[in-house]
Formats: sequence, structure tokens, C-alpha cells
Amino acid sequence: TDREGFALYFSRAPIPHVRLAPALTLEESLLRDPDLLSNYRKHSGLYAYRSGFLQRFSRMDQTPLELVEALEQLRAIENGFRIRVVKVEHRSIGVDTEQDYVRVKRLIEENIV
Repeated sequence: TDREGFALYFSRAPIPHVRLAPALTLEESLLRDPDLLSNYRKHSGLYAYRSGFLQRFSRMDQTPLELVEALEQLRAIENGFRIRVVKVEHRSIGVDTEQDYVRVKRLIEENIV
């Protein structure tokens, strides 16, 4: 995030890239320097949009970074819109596919979550 709490970028890959020891994996780098972990966040997306923005957004062409990462929020960022990011203390369960939905529905029905 920037200093005002807006997203700079979203990725499916761990970012930022650790350049301390290029021969090491991310896991090895974190084992050597656990403080590096404070640079990483797990994305739990909950978005709220105004209807006017959604109408405008739906007319925008997909952008290069959106296509590479398969993350539509990058389309907004690449078109100059800002996305507020807030830190939460709980962990969430992602529901991105029908299989995710079925899994989470079962967990709820079984009172696991």
C-alpha cells in the first residue's frame, strides 16, 4: 500500500520480491530473516462500489496487468482509480469458484466456521 492506505498493486505471487540472496527461495529467505514477513499481506477481497463506477468499469477494456494476473482490480488501478486497503486481524476463506462455494457451504452447515 501507499502511505495513505491505497493499493499499489495486487498479485497472485508473493510481492515484494526478496533480493537479499537471489539463490534462496522465499521460504529460505524468511527462515533466515523472519522480520521480512512483516512486508507481506494476505488478500481478503471485499469490495464496495458505487453504481456509476460499476457502469464505467464494465465499459473499460481489460488491461495488460489484469490479463497477466487475472485480477480485475488491476484494471481499476491501471485506469487511475484508487482502492482503499484496510488491515483486519481475522483470516477468511476464499470463495472464488463454485467448488469453493460448495466447500464453504458444507463447513458452515457443519458448524466448522
